[in-house]
Amino acid sequence: MYNTYKQIRSKMLDLEPFNGNSACGFFNSDGSYIIRSYNTDILRLDPSKQTIYFDNSYYSSTTSRIQKMVKWFIFNKLQSTIKAIERKIYNFDLS
Repeated sequence: MYNTYKQIRSKMLDLEPFNGNSACGFFNSDGSYIIRSYNTDILRLDPSKQTIYFDNSYYSSTTSRIQKMVKWFIFNKLQSTIKAIERKIYNFDLS
């Protein structure tokens, strides 16, 4: 069963795994929290939460919706004021 967008947003905030129709969130073997849309990593949050990899490149309208949710997650969960506006890949060091 797939999670709705509302459920996905809640699971992102709690750093919980989720499965959407085209996106998923999970922990990989090194403990990083990954959000993937189709087969593309959109977010990779390292175990210490000090480095964020965020891919804001344009892929599709569905992936763009997930990317907007990830930006919301970065601001609300990590209290980051990072503004990722341009369509490119960001690699932030928060230390």
